[in-house]
Amino acid sequence: MDIDRRRNENRALRERLDALLADGQRNEQILSRHRRIELGLLEGTTFPELFDTLFNALKRTNDYDAVTLALCDPDHELRRLLGAAGIDPKDYPELILLGGFSELYRVFEGAGGTSLGAFVKPLHGLLFPRESQPPQSVAILPLQRRRRLLGSLNIGSDHLARFSPGMETDFIERLSGIIAICIENAANHERLRQPGPVSR
Repeated sequence: MDIDRRRNENRALRERLDALLADGQRNEQILSRHRRIELGLLEGTTFPELFDTLFNALKRTNDYDAVTLALCDPDHELRRLLGAAGIDPKDYPELILLGGFSELYRVFEGAGGTSLGAFVKPLHGLLFPRESQPPQSVAILPLQRRRRLLGSLNIGSDHLARFSPGMETDFIERLSGIIAICIENAANHERLRQPGPVSR
């Protein structure tokens, strides 16, 4: 009897250890993927490089079904910067330029930050406007610099359980902070490229 009990206890301990090791390996793989994405973002200096990393590399590397970027542009400065750089926003269907902040405030209201859960068309439809099949679950991450909301990174999955309230968001929240910095840097890069007034 004691032998059987010990065998069962040993088996349970081995199974628990195997599960912990598997979790550790999965987290290491996630961390490695995010490091590659972060390096790709930080190495780029222009909007096209940033968009390519977000809409292609990030989506492919993490097996996301949809990735969009919403940027608040109430005074049309981003549109002007993109136009001066010869960039047509229509070439980037995943890029959403918002005329104000109210749309995003509604999404983050009550979430206190990153919003996770099932796709709700009245709330999230604006952030995934060109998806022929809306995602089942979404992660909406605020992009902020110096306590100012710049926009949001919007990730969608065809699986309802992929993004659910209460799940760990450390990796993607760190990523959203880096993206906010890269957006600001890309905008500054375009400003510096444009000719300024001639000094007298």
